[in-house]
Amino acid sequence: MKSVVVVVSLSLLQIVAVIMLLIVVGQASVLSKHMVIAGVQQKHLLRNDARISLKNQVRQARSIDTNTNLPLDSIKISSLHIISSTTARFTDTSVTSQLVNTGDESKEAELIMELPEEAFITELYIEVNGTIYRSKVEEKEEAQEIYNTAKACGRTTSLVQQRSERSFAVSINVEAQSEVKCTLIYQQLLLRKKGFYENRISIRPNQTVADLRVDAYIIEPEGLTQVKAWLETTEKDGEIITTDLANNNIDLASSQRAHVRFQPTENEQATQSQQGIIGDFVIKYDVVHEFNGGNIQVVNGYFVHHFSPEGIAPVAKQVVFVIDVSGSMIGTKLDQTRVAMLTILDQLQEGDTFNIVLFHTTVSVWKKGTMVTVSTDMITTAKSFIRGLEAKDSTNFYGGIESAVTLLNQFHSSNNNQYVDTTLSMIIILSDGQPSAGVTATDEIVKLTKEIINNQYSLFTLGFGNDVDGAFLEKLAGQNRGIYRKIYVDSDSSLQLASFFDDISTPLLINVEFHFPSDIVNIESITQMSFPSYFEGTELVVAGQLAEGQNEVSVNVIGGSGDRGVIDVTAIGSVVLSENIVLNTEAVEDFTQRLWAYLTIKELLRKQIIVDDKDEKERLEARALELSLKYHFVTPLTSLVVVKPPDINGNVDNSNSTQGECDPEDYDVFLRSYGGSGDSTRSSMPMVLLFTGCSLLGMVLQW
Repeated sequence: MKSVVVVVSLSLLQIVAVIMLLIVVGQASVLSKHMVIAGVQQKHLLRNDARISLKNQVRQARSIDTNTNLPLDSIKISSLHIISSTTARFTDTSVTSQLVNTGDESKEAELIMELPEEAFITELYIEVNGTIYRSKVEEKEEAQEIYNTAKACGRTTSLVQQRSERSFAVSINVEAQSEVKCTLIYQQLLLRKKGFYENRISIRPNQTVADLRVDAYIIEPEGLTQVKAWLETTEKDGEIITTDLANNNIDLASSQRAHVRFQPTENEQATQSQQGIIGDFVIKYDVVHEFNGGNIQVVNGYFVHHFSPEGIAPVAKQVVFVIDVSGSMIGTKLDQTRVAMLTILDQLQEGDTFNIVLFHTTVSVWKKGTMVTVSTDMITTAKSFIRGLEAKDSTNFYGGIESAVTLLNQFHSSNNNQYVDTTLSMIIILSDGQPSAGVTATDEIVKLTKEIINNQYSLFTLGFGNDVDGAFLEKLAGQNRGIYRKIYVDSDSSLQLASFFDDISTPLLINVEFHFPSDIVNIESITQMSFPSYFEGTELVVAGQLAEGQNEVSVNVIGGSGDRGVIDVTAIGSVVLSENIVLNTEAVEDFTQRLWAYLTIKELLRKQIIVDDKDEKERLEARALELSLKYHFVTPLTSLVVVKPPDINGNVDNSNSTQGECDPEDYDVFLRSYGGSGDSTRSSMPMVLLFTGCSLLGMVLQW
């Protein structure tokens, strides 16, 4: 059997379209991968000019170079429909593509794709020649066995394997002369950044589409303050072009609901490029925020609490920048670091103190033995120091952290520790490689760092490029009140760095604690309830399960502020209040329960990385797997499988088998994995299929 192998690169919302393309493709060529990162959206009106001046804002999904040589005369996407429903920030997006393969040969293809960091795939429907097949989530090993059996028995099969953090390889063996309709569904929580929620929908079908439509529905209980939408494309030179939608494309049905439509004609698509639209449809909105305990939604025994108070003065901060200047940073990385630091220094605020630590084989400190108060003169002096950075030698990673902790200890000691509970002390470390001088064992660095920080300071780790140990940096930050961010080596690396600092530049609260009544809620079910800090323009989200018979929940939130001392606010939510607002045809079904499961899985996976105890790691992984299977989420522990069974008499057409005859015993194992009995009627097959078919199709999506 002849086959063609291709490698392409795509984002999550391209998966459906590319699966369709690969099913019908007669020939294909390499589609180059062109990574992108998320970026600095314009700050809300309170941001100063220095922050707004970050041009060509950093993106949250990687951009794609879609210069490909697909034979458009043999393949055509007849329709591409995207429906995105958001209920209280939780978003369900379905992408449906339909096309026909007019080729005479089956093809095998491999594609490489990238998925949004926060999304979980939840469902895949495939319709082949009028018959619909549904997906099932399996543990990875079992999914692999199903794929291998399907491949051996010869029809359309697919396997997706994780290649790197957000990169996935898909192998597809597809039949000729097939009409296919595919619906991919994913869910995610829209995070609030820089004062806005953003839903970014990728549209890259690689051709004009006669029937292309996007419908986005938004339901927000607090009330919408503004809704914006635009099409965003990237030119070959990297310039970002935005085309605002006309006002009649945005329907504000009420203060709490909006419907955004996008339905370009083929002629309008062709004006974008020869391949039609190659870009993102972006929806950006915000809700009403006040100085209170936030908003609680209660539906079907689960609740979600959104906390984002405004009207609070920023908390002063102490920041130590720890910068890797070892030999591997020579060139673009160091150049981008200089550019980013010049912007970051301008974002420091009155009342802040800071210092800069450099490390290669040895460690040096800009202003030894002290933290420097922000002033115009000090910022100018610091910029001169940054412009003179040079890279050389090895990487004394722990030495840089140790010097930063010493600076903060000296600052608080000299001030009689009066600022420990009223300000935020943070260390931001940037490195591009492995520790190679001083303490080099990463486990030892994690242990020593935790001991010297002693839960007093927040450590944020930035991994620059592909040579860093992401798991090490994530564990290091996770155990020390911080977060890890990967920085991609690209033309916009400096914007990625500046964007990260912009996210955390204005703390409003520190040591935030959520307290729920133990007789009203199942305390063990509640997601993260303690947060080291709450930053301006963001939001804290907590979800959980009510105790049996309860229909109302209250929460008490306590945190330290800069101008109000310790704040103590309360919020109340009830089933009646929630159902009046969020239950309608556009709402995400059971959104509180699914959001709870989503947040719990994310939290379990994060904890599984940062804990040291082996038994605890296994317990966390087992629980995450259990929830992933129950709620049909494709996570790092599971895979998504679509199966087309044999004909009604149990016959399997193995004329296209790649490994000879299809082994009946293997096939029965394959059927039993889907709840079938292995007998000839196949009538006991579960929801994985809606009808019996005449050949075997297996598709596995692994994350």
